Amino acid sequence: MKKESLHFSSRILLLTIVTSHSLASTQPRCHEDERSALLEFKTTFFTKKHPCCHVKYTRTPVEQSKVEFWNASEGKTQSDCCSWTGVECDKVSGHVIGLDLSCSCLSGKINSNTSIFRLLRLRSLNLALNDFNCPIPPTVGNLSSLRDLNFSMSNFTGHISHSLRNLTRLVHLDLSFNDLNGTIPTYFGSILNLENLDLVSNSLTGEIPSSLGNLIQLTTLSLGVNQLTGEIPSSIGDLIQLTDIDLQHNRLVGEIPLSFQNLLELRVLYLVSNRLSGEIPSFLGRLTQLVQISLSFNQFHGAIPSTIFQLQGLQALDLTSNKLSGTVKLDMFSEAKNLQELMLSSNKLSLIVETNITQQFRFLCLGSCNLNSFPEFLQDQNDLLVLDLSSNNISGQVPKWFLNVSTENLILLNLSGNFLTSFAQDPVIFKWKKLFEADLGFNELQGSVPIPPPLIEFYFISNNSSQRNIATLMQSKLYLYD
Repeated sequence: MKKESLHFSSRILLLTIVTSHSLASTQPRCHEDERSALLEFKTTFFTKKHPCCHVKYTRTPVEQSKVEFWNASEGKTQSDCCSWTGVECDKVSGHVIGLDLSCSCLSGKINSNTSIFRLLRLRSLNLALNDFNCPIPPTVGNLSSLRDLNFSMSNFTGHISHSLRNLTRLVHLDLSFNDLNGTIPTYFGSILNLENLDLVSNSLTGEIPSSLGNLIQLTTLSLGVNQLTGEIPSSIGDLIQLTDIDLQHNRLVGEIPLSFQNLLELRVLYLVSNRLSGEIPSFLGRLTQLVQISLSFNQFHGAIPSTIFQLQGLQALDLTSNKLSGTVKLDMFSEAKNLQELMLSSNKLSLIVETNITQQFRFLCLGSCNLNSFPEFLQDQNDLLVLDLSSNNISGQVPKWFLNVSTENLILLNLSGNFLTSFAQDPVIFKWKKLFEADLGFNELQGSVPIPPPLIEFYFISNNSSQRNIATLMQSKLYLYD
């Protein structure tokens, strides 16, 4: 019985091996016309240079292009384009359906005759981080099966091609970090499957099309760092799946639309550096998924809504450089236990600081907040990267304990515009190992100039009374103003 069972198992194993071999031998290889199109594209646009790619956008230089070893030789496994790096083929038909040539040392002007636009079955095309220096060719609209299109950081110029209206199956569209100009096409509102739209860092002008409100699947809307004007369309509030809105660094005016109260999934709201006005709406405090609110460098006025203090998941609140007023008690943020970045500088706020602060901050910017002493809770802050206490009413001697605040992590310190007279010891040697910039200007400091760490890049001590030992500061890459 055991022998029969063993024999049966052996037959099953043999059958499995034979079947697997048969399937492998019939696995479709890439089609010759598509292989030729890929090789033609490589020959036209690939330049062998090392390192390549836009190094400033990547952590390490790219030492090898994806197309470098695409092989034209017949009779070799490497000649099957489905095995080439960056190429994805359909497992049944063998047609090329995906092409990821990001960071591949490609350069030259793409036009309507470029060979990759003959790959009509492409579902994904990524040409990011190359250098084409030309408009987006109209023939990209022939790739009607595309779900993902990424042309970011590849030096595309001119208007956004009208041919993109044909890509009705697009889910992800990334044209960020190029030099595109003109207006955002209204037809984007008819690409109803879009979930991510990224046009960040171009030179786009005009108003945000209200037609974007038709994109009910959209989760990420990134239009920051352009030259967009007008008001934020209220139709954006209809996009109830939105988790991220980036409209920063434009020229938008008006108020935050009331319709934004419908965005219950919203996690990130970037409206930095526009010309927005009105009061900060209290309904933001009811968007309980919010993690980051950045409204700095606008013209918002009035008090900070108390509802914002109750956002338990809030990690960053940036309200710098507005016209906000009123009194803020720092312990009002007690429910925001994850708050790591609090930036309230350059408003008309009066800040009251208690000692029972439990958060560990990374960014703490409290300039122009009518403080009259160093907040004692700073003694327990070990994670601070940035500390700004500028333009307050802090007077007298800098306490000795202050020099021990976040000594391992602090990179920026601003104590300018106060009435500080001295440090608790003389001479003073800063203990902040990673300090990159320090501003002690516009105080009343006397005695020896504090000695910064060797790695500091910017050190401002102008408009003080201290004149002694300035020579000791002439080290490293120091910039001294006195």
